[in-house]
Amino acid sequence: MSLRYFSLVTIFILPTGMSQLSGDPLSCVNEGERIEIPSITVDPCISCFCKNKKVECGKEKCRSMDDCALVITSLGLDCCERCKGCFLNGERYESGETWTSNDDVCEIFRCQEGAVTSSKIQCFVPCTKPIAITNQCCPVCQGCSFEGKSYNNGDTFSVYNDVCVQCSCENKNVYCEKQSCPVLSCPLEQQATQQGTCCPECTVRRRVFDLANRCLFRNSIYYDGESFEEDQCTKCICLDATVICRRENCPILGCEEKDIILEAGKCCPECLDYTCSENSNIYMESETWFKEDDSCVQCTCKRGKITCDHIQCDNIVDCPYDHTLTKGDGECCYRCVENMGVCTVFGDPHYKTYDGRLYNFQGTCKYVLTSDCHDNSFIVRVKNSARNTASFSWTKSVYITIGDYDVTFHQGLNVRYKQHPISLPFEESSVFYIEIRENMVTMTTRLGMVIRWDGDSYLEVVIPISYKNKVCGLCGNYNGNLWDDYTTRGGVVKNHAPLFAETWRIGRRSVCDRPERKRIKGRDEHCEEGSKRKKKAEKKCRILHSRVFDECKKRVDVEQYYNSCVTDMCECTDDRQCQCEATIAYHRACIRIGLDVNWKRRNVCKIDVCPRGAAYDKCAPACQKTCQFRNRLNECREICSPGCTCPEGYVVSANTCIRPEECPT
Repeated sequence: MSLRYFSLVTIFILPTGMSQLSGDPLSCVNEGERIEIPSITVDPCISCFCKNKKVECGKEKCRSMDDCALVITSLGLDCCERCKGCFLNGERYESGETWTSNDDVCEIFRCQEGAVTSSKIQCFVPCTKPIAITNQCCPVCQGCSFEGKSYNNGDTFSVYNDVCVQCSCENKNVYCEKQSCPVLSCPLEQQATQQGTCCPECTVRRRVFDLANRCLFRNSIYYDGESFEEDQCTKCICLDATVICRRENCPILGCEEKDIILEAGKCCPECLDYTCSENSNIYMESETWFKEDDSCVQCTCKRGKITCDHIQCDNIVDCPYDHTLTKGDGECCYRCVENMGVCTVFGDPHYKTYDGRLYNFQGTCKYVLTSDCHDNSFIVRVKNSARNTASFSWTKSVYITIGDYDVTFHQGLNVRYKQHPISLPFEESSVFYIEIRENMVTMTTRLGMVIRWDGDSYLEVVIPISYKNKVCGLCGNYNGNLWDDYTTRGGVVKNHAPLFAETWRIGRRSVCDRPERKRIKGRDEHCEEGSKRKKKAEKKCRILHSRVFDECKKRVDVEQYYNSCVTDMCECTDDRQCQCEATIAYHRACIRIGLDVNWKRRNVCKIDVCPRGAAYDKCAPACQKTCQFRNRLNECREICSPGCTCPEGYVVSANTCIRPEECPT
């Protein structure tokens, strides 16, 4: 191909944001071919292509970086600079973008030049009869007026001369909240707050290279997994080249500025000690409480005086994921409460922590899965086995200790108590109850903990929220933050699962290292794309994309379970159904959010349908009533979980609901 070059070239800007080079046309032959023109295409912003036998060149127009304080540059290798964004939970966010948590409408996130700030919204309620709104953090006050002044729809105003407390008139209601300022990555000396605004901004623009697996914060560089404290209110960690910070948003103070103090070492200022007294009880400034004889009357201590209001309950129909609609003793309104913590182990094995972090770890030793590291009330250990594979492992047995009671789950739904085999169902001194339920060994304990085991490698541990921030092990620390789940036995947060998991190993490595094995032809090969083994794995795992899970797939991501399933199938022996562990895990995840996954017929994974005469219930008793056992420990009645249950007055016998008088003698 020959090209003719002309010295006259001019540029004009097109409305599309691209520039077009014009001048004497150059001819070309190969349609769509990229054409390199000396002294022109050396500019990374200019690209030339063959179109209709003529060379056409365009120039990319870059967006302005005037509003960005941390600019990523490539020193001319790329056309445009870009503003440093954020990466969180597998999602990318642009600088300045804000969003709320899927689990808590009061938790707000903001990305600001490579730093994500997570904080709780603080509400301000300027009325005596607030109205709660579904899926909205703060209640509203009817009528757009405050301190005798009326406002129109769309108006905004501040209160207590605090520019961070913003109120707005929306749909003839007043909504108020306190703004939480984002964490800024620039040094403190480069930050300034403009008059009349709440939050500081960076005043200097910095241009830096993109640092893989590292974070630039202030004048320091942090490595992936490294934690640090930004100030008394803010704790941060570097993850995926993004600084992720949890910042405490201090409550709104109703006292005058002269009455506000900030004690050394504390995050939030406080009002001076105003107190209120009622029925011999002393209440602090801004403290709220309910009347002893009426849980729907709420009182507040305000500058030494008590004001009381009747609560108006919102008609809540549905709750967010991982929450249940309930009303406790002494409460006025129904509310959505967080479900118990769930840790699952399945397949090769894959671990999903209480806080929702999914990771793989193929160790073949004995490990602490989860333990009460606060009061030592329980510990659950697991023993993994290689099962004749070159690089994978599976959970072989489970060891449960509650005080002086030791229970072991083995393969094939076999259970031992104090090292002796037992028949199920079995109850011990109101400490625990064990039964076979829906093809799983199910253990319910007086601690409120429930453990399920399928006799192969699927394991599920459920603990009440009272254990938040009190547990440790491979299941994580259950503190609502999945990013520090890789906390070692020594309290250090690691950024790689194996480094973290190995610290929870029990005993010497020499007794559990993977033995040398002969490579088995066909099985030890990797599942290359297009290989017979990969195609077989994908076919077996297709059950996760079947119609039975259609409703669940709208709320629970199926792809991580599908990918885990394909991984399990790669080193699966011919005598096992390795797709079942991921399938059971996904089925259980669907059940836990209250979805009835209705298997019309028996399936290869033996996921059971309900007993004849039973019905699916979002809050079924933790233990089934059977002919042998009809009255169980209190936890069987107090704990509920999604599952099958017989009608009131019936028990289960031979997978059928019958009346107690019909039980075989």
